[in-house]
Order: sequence, then structure tokens, then C-alpha cells
Amino acid sequence: MIIDLFTDITNEGKTRDQRRPVLDNYLLKNNITFEEVYEWLNNNPATDLNYIHNVGYNEIVDPNYIFFLGYLNFSGIGTTLNPDAAFKYFEKASSPPYQHSTAQYYFGICYEYGIGTKENKSNAFYWYRQAAHNGHAIAQYYMGNFFQFGVDKHYNRAFYYYDLSTKGGFSFGLNMLGYCYSEGIGTFIDKRRAFNLYFKAANMDNIIAQYNVAVCFDEGFGTNKDFTKAKEWYKKSANKGYDRARKKLDELSILKSEEEEIETQQQIIQHWNLNRGLSLDGSSIQPSKEPVLGEDGELDINVYKGEPIVYTNINEPDKSNLLSFNNKIGFNEALKQLDLCINFPVVEITYKADLLESFSTNEEHGHIFAKNFIAGGQLFIKNFKVFSNQVKQINILKFYLALTYNSAKNNSGIQFNSSHFDLMHFLPRIETSSGKEIRTPKELSNWMNDLYQNNIIEIISYNNIIPISKLTNETLTIDNVNENQLVDNFNERQPGIANFEDRLSL
Repeated sequence: MIIDLFTDITNEGKTRDQRRPVLDNYLLKNNITFEEVYEWLNNNPATDLNYIHNVGYNEIVDPNYIFFLGYLNFSGIGTTLNPDAAFKYFEKASSPPYQHSTAQYYFGICYEYGIGTKENKSNAFYWYRQAAHNGHAIAQYYMGNFFQFGVDKHYNRAFYYYDLSTKGGFSFGLNMLGYCYSEGIGTFIDKRRAFNLYFKAANMDNIIAQYNVAVCFDEGFGTNKDFTKAKEWYKKSANKGYDRARKKLDELSILKSEEEEIETQQQIIQHWNLNRGLSLDGSSIQPSKEPVLGEDGELDINVYKGEPIVYTNINEPDKSNLLSFNNKIGFNEALKQLDLCINFPVVEITYKADLLESFSTNEEHGHIFAKNFIAGGQLFIKNFKVFSNQVKQINILKFYLALTYNSAKNNSGIQFNSSHFDLMHFLPRIETSSGKEIRTPKELSNWMNDLYQNNIIEIISYNNIIPISKLTNETLTIDNVNENQLVDNFNERQPGIANFEDRLSL
């Protein structure tokens, strides 16, 4: 019968929201409604308080009927909410000879919150205790709360009542008993037992216990540490509305984002060797064997706001070699003489961290250190001088460069279906830093799009150069290096550029 079902699931500790679907399902299967249940109980002589009083207690009366009619009035289910009637029915079912434990529990609620009567904490405590002694699990749990959190605290009694409440499988009692073992409240600390109790209650859909299980897995309390399981239980609890679990998931999400950001930063630092010195062999710039800075510093990456930079007359053999430290290495014949190099900067990078140690050997730590890096792409142009007296070809080159550059930066596509784009073969030879030749406008556009849309970039300029010999342990951070310690007035090094005549904007 529905009244027995209600008593059973209440003693299990199901909340009102959890009870309602179970009761609705029962009614649906039996093709009845709460309104019909209320009508039947309300018209039954066994629930007529005047009739019961007149016939005396010898008449066989089922206290379940009296209690449940009180509950329907108490909750407004199947009828209009009527606190006064609820109080009277609870009072009758709670009193001798019936002493209905669930009615006594609800009678205590009426006194605690002033429902159908005046608020009276002493009476509430009395009826909770009566219900607890008659085996009502929630009342036993409430008694545990009184002795744990009330004015007259008695932790041994709190533990006693929590333990009693678990006999019928009350999930909140199981959770609180677990807490007692966790904190040593009225008993000894037993982490494993605490976890097992939390876990049992969690599997009964107790959202607080689910949160506690998550914490146990998260911290390795009473079980093995398992972050994956912890997150699963946090989600279960949060999805059912427990606010602390939601907040914990938010914290984990933030931490994950921070961890991913840190991981990404470390990958960038390692990929581009931002914490290492630079060795100059006369034709290239190579990272040093040993790092100069730690990997736990501050990485700052910003979109480059300037225009592309043009370097003219690249790698003249009779000029100084910027790819040789202090010009001690002569001009390397492997360097190509070029008419132009165009740097297309995408991002500007600064990395700040503490120095790892004193630097004395160039073989390990390189010749120089860069405070600032520019990442992007480089185009090298040959045979430009051949066209220097042909204004049309120069203008065509400028047109293509400006068109593809602005299109890529603004993410606007170009349609290459017009015959005038075939004029590319009249242009000088264009190569990327990897030596790949660009022969058509579409190839140039694809290269620009890879650069600005797909972030296929590399270090194209090392700036604010400091000699390794100027760095010591006394220099706590690179910021402490003053301008007198910088290498030269240009203060920049570009891969593939030993020297240049002019530095211009595109």
C-alpha cells in the first residue's frame, strides 16, 4: 500500500523531491491519484477524530491512515494545504496507544517550525526523541544533529544516534557516521571505514556523500588517490544540485585551464629555446647547450603591431658578419647574397625568469642572450636589381605583397581566377626561409595564410641582445641588465642575415 511505501522510503532518507517520483509511479501503476487517496482517507471513519474519540481505543484503527491523512494536509498533496489539520492528525497518531514513529517525527517538525501550532523547541526535541526510540531513522539522525551541533553537545550520544539511523539504511545517517569516523566524533578515527560509509550512502544517491567520496578520492583519504574517480563523483553530486560540488568543479576547471596554460607556456619555451643563450657560428644562430634561465618564469606573447620590415642588400661579403660574435668569424660562403629580406612579424615574445647560474663558458651557454623575440615568417628575394629600372615589375611585386599580406591579416580570401595573376613569372625569385620557392600568387597567398591564420611561425628576429659574459648570479633577472651591457646599436639578429644595408618598412 502507498502508506507503507511512503514510510519505507522516508526511513531510507529519501528527500521530498526523491520520494515524489516513487509515489507517483506507484499511483500510476495502480491507476489512482492522490486526490482519490485523500478522498478515501478523509471519508473513512477510521480517520474521523471525533469518531475515534467517541468509540474509544477498543475500536480497531490503523494509525497509518491517520498519519497519512495528516501528511497530505501537511504537504498540500491531493488537497489544499492545511497545517492545523495536519497538526491534529499527527498528534492523534503520535499519542498512545498508536505511537506511530513517522507521525511523531512530523509532529516534532510541527513544533520545531511552528506549523499548525506555536514554535516550541523543547516539544520538538521530545517528539524527535520519541520517534527515534521507536525506530524512525530520520528522527534518530535529527537526534544526532542535536547532540553534535546543539547547545548541549554530547558527541558520544551523537555517534550513538547516527549509528542507530543507519540500521534501516538511512543515507544521511550513513554519511554522518562516516563523518564521525573521519573526524573522530564520539569514536576513533578510521579513514577506511569513513570512506566505506560515504561510498555506501553515495550509491544511494545522497549528494553530500557523493561529494565526500569525491574528496576522499581527491585527497587519498581512506582509499587510493584517483583524480579521475574524484572528478566523476564531483560531477554526480553537482549534477544533482549540490553547490559545494559545483564550486569544486569550477575550481578544478580553473586549475585545469591554468595547468594547460602553464603546460602550453613550457612547450613554447622549450620549442623556441627561449631560456637558452645563442651561439653564433658565422652563418646561423643556434641555441646553447645549457639553459640560461629557468622554465618557471613569465612568458608574455603579444600580437605584433608594426608593419613588415625590409632589409636591403643582404650578406655582402666585404661587410661585418652579425652572425659571428664580435665579428671574430669571417664571412661564411654558405650565406646567400640576396637583394631583399622581408620579415613578416606575427607575435612579439618576452620571457622573464631568474638566472640559473654564473656563465663563463661560451661552449655551454652560447655567446649572446636575447631579451625579446619576434616570431613570424621571412621571404628572401633575389634578382630584384635586374628589375630595378622596370617600374612596372616593381609595382607588381609590391601589389602582390600588399594584397596577400592584407588579405591574410584580415582573413579575407582572394580568388585567383584572372589571367593577370599569371604575371608572377615576371617577378624576381622569392624563397622562404626553408628554401622553398614561391612561383605563383596563390602560393604566396597560401604562405601568408599559413603565417597569419594558421600560426605556422618561427623566430625571425632576436632583439635586445646581451653578451653572456655580462650575466652573473648577481643579476637576478634579465631586467636588471642596463643598456650599457647591450651588444651594439642595432641590437638585433635575424636568421640568415649576416649584414644588410638598410632597414625599411614595407
